[in-house]
Amino acid sequence: MPRMDDPEACAALGRAVLEIQSRLGFQHDFESLAAAAAFYRALAIAREDAMTRGDWRRRQRAAGRETGAPFPEIRLPDVAQQLCYDAWEVQGSWARVACANLALQLDGDCADAYFILAGEIAGALSFCLTAAEIEALNQATLAW
Repeated sequence: MPRMDDPEACAALGRAVLEIQSRLGFQHDFESLAAAAAFYRALAIAREDAMTRGDWRRRQRAAGRETGAPFPEIRLPDVAQQLCYDAWEVQGSWARVACANLALQLDGDCADAYFILAGEIAGALSFCLTAAEIEALNQATLAW
């Protein structure tokens, strides 16, 4: 079981948490419970990343294969991508949207987050539109 007893892992986690909070604002008010859950999931992802990397380094040292390289930083695009992976597995639409929105706040280039949001919007539109309206939209899209 990975542990958080590597000072470098703790420092990398601290920097990642500060960077996440700086992207959201330190006095961030969550618009929903799902948004708060997504935020705490992002922190958990960063912690799991730090623990896994720290455990790997510990095993390398124990095997006598110390590289001497500095502890790798926890990258926000990686956290954002993991949020999207988690969003695919969530049942609720609100939770998926909250994870995708947070992923975009952490990494504006996260394509999976845009894809999730587009899917949720398409699902909401198809719920509101009749079959004829959907077919007309499909035809217009194909013609474009």
